[in-house]
Amino acid sequence: MLLILSLSYDPNIPSQHFHSIEQIRDHADPMVPGALLKACLVASGILGITAMRHDGEFKTMAEALKHSGGGLELEIRSTLPVGSGMGTSSILIAAILAVLKTLMGTPYTNEDLFYETLDVEQMMNTGGGWQDQVGGILPGFKVSTCEVDLPIQLKTNTIEVPEEFISLFDSRLVLIYTGKTRLAKNLLQTVLMNWAGQEPDVVDTMHRLVQDANQCEGALRQ
Repeated sequence: MLLILSLSYDPNIPSQHFHSIEQIRDHADPMVPGALLKACLVASGILGITAMRHDGEFKTMAEALKHSGGGLELEIRSTLPVGSGMGTSSILIAAILAVLKTLMGTPYTNEDLFYETLDVEQMMNTGGGWQDQVGGILPGFKVSTCEVDLPIQLKTNTIEVPEEFISLFDSRLVLIYTGKTRLAKNLLQTVLMNWAGQEPDVVDTMHRLVQDANQCEGALRQ
């Protein structure tokens, strides 16, 4: 039995074929081709394997695929480039998890996808958060917050706006690609280290980000 994965931004890039379980468990390196898809497969449980290399349940890819009912081909396409800063990875993870859960007949909620997307990002060692997947899963304008506590409890409120406003907003929205790619993991680590050290510029920026979000919410609700 065979597992075929394809995640690319160019339809001409060929799919990857995997024949062993060990080929799936290198998802902890985000630079490995197909790491995102591999992490989603393991997290979903569709193959009945875990991230542990010696879980003892399945020894071969054939055994794992029998658990899921046969061979599996998963193909994903995105027109956004890697490292664009648009939260593409988080949104793709949420979409892939939704597909795999549907395939398994497992019920799920949007909230399930919020947290499980974060789990996948942790498995890939990219850090992760919750803002990107909330923004991608829930439609329209929304305000999302969480308390300073663990486990994270998200609270999201949708802002209702007239259709005319959405049309006007879309007509004035311009997306410009700079051509620069950045790995979120590296950016996040730098920001967290500076925040932990209470660097004045970083602390001030964080406070202003919250203020800007509150001002945007107020403007949208008017």
